[in-house]
Amino acid sequence: MNNQEFSLYKSAERVFAQWWIMVILMIMGGLGGWVFHFFHPSLYEAKAVITINMDFTKRQLTQFEEDAAFNASGAIITSSSVKNLVITEAQAHGYLIDLSRIQAYFYLEGMQSVWELRVRDQDPKVAADLTNIWANQAASALNIALKHAVQADQIQVQIGGLENCLAGMTGQAATTQLDCKDLSQKEILVTLQDLNNELVQEKTSSLGIIPIMAIGLTDTASVPEKPVLYGQASLVIAGAFIGLVISLWAINTLKVSHHDSKI
Repeated sequence: MNNQEFSLYKSAERVFAQWWIMVILMIMGGLGGWVFHFFHPSLYEAKAVITINMDFTKRQLTQFEEDAAFNASGAIITSSSVKNLVITEAQAHGYLIDLSRIQAYFYLEGMQSVWELRVRDQDPKVAADLTNIWANQAASALNIALKHAVQADQIQVQIGGLENCLAGMTGQAATTQLDCKDLSQKEILVTLQDLNNELVQEKTSSLGIIPIMAIGLTDTASVPEKPVLYGQASLVIAGAFIGLVISLWAINTLKVSHHDSKI
């Protein structure tokens, strides 16, 4: 009966004694990863850029507010409504795509005030066309949200003026920039209610975009000339690691089996 316990020292000693097995299997694993990449269909990646600027002379923001506004723009770019518009326009141009393809081959990367929109496809022209469709639809959605944000800001100013009028009528304020001498208190209250309802709608439609933002499609996609590596280095490293694991298992297993056959 074999009660031989595992010894890390003896195991390491066996591995170093037969290091050539480990090297060979690691090389074979790395070559396997490279071959997998070599026979994998080439993918081309196109890129467009949307830039988000903020005019801090109009309003001061905390870092949290700034990040929230920037992230809101990213949420619009990747929203289901924009994706559906992309699918509709792409299909009108003869590209049969769906949500699953968008999930697999459309990528969004944010860097400071810049959003990079990337699309991969086996056809470089298709990659560029789909990227530009996405970028144009995203920029349009962002600017629509910005218009609602600006409108909400203007409504807020009107509300402030009417509230000052109302306060003046009750003796709480003496001056206001808004000429409301022809308005009764009841009319002001009704107008305030309407404006507050409109304000809620405009803020909801702004989707987190704020009025001090400036949004522009600053770089459209061109047809890529070379395919992406598609994780070539990662595949080679993964293959080599698998070869290492197999070599460690083989060296120790074969050694134990050889030892058992002599008992």
